[in-house]
Amino acid sequence: IFFRRSTRDAAVCLGLLCVLLLAGIIGLQTKYNTMTKERDQLQVERDDLQAKISVVEQHTQQGWRYYKSSFYFISTEMKTWEGSREDCLRRGADLVVINSREKYVFIHGLSKETFWIGLTDRVEEGIWKWVDGTAVTTGYWGREQPNNQNGMEEDCAARWADLSTTDNGWHDAPCNELHFWICEKIAFL
Repeated sequence: IFFRRSTRDAAVCLGLLCVLLLAGIIGLQTKYNTMTKERDQLQVERDDLQAKISVVEQHTQQGWRYYKSSFYFISTEMKTWEGSREDCLRRGADLVVINSREKYVFIHGLSKETFWIGLTDRVEEGIWKWVDGTAVTTGYWGREQPNNQNGMEEDCAARWADLSTTDNGWHDAPCNELHFWICEKIAFL
């Protein structure tokens, strides 16, 4: 009787241990699967970040500057407005569009030179539009600008270098004048 009882108790204990062991194995497998998914997701995120860093490094090595989801290229030579725009387009960019005070201050700080911006009234005199087709909502024109000075066709806009503040720095100018320029390229990061 004692032997049968202890054998039955041992079998029950072994059965319980097997159930607990199975529950532990299932729990560990679930945790392993979860951690494997998290690891795979982290690897994808890491690879994505490394690709973004590579894009930023590549552009900065080519003279571009990164600011708020865009790259900016400051020219070191002078061209007409059209020549400047063509250079930007060859770089996969366009002349800079300045549509906020914050961006204006940033762009103003990039160069102390006079430089072309992506603003023109070539299509319709007096209606200034950005190269992306949007209308000027906030302007930073210099005093009495735009003015078509002396009746000249001044259909392209430049940030003028002789201004000591970030306020009111745009001038209209003949598009065939030679100036530096700033290109802008949206960073698809």
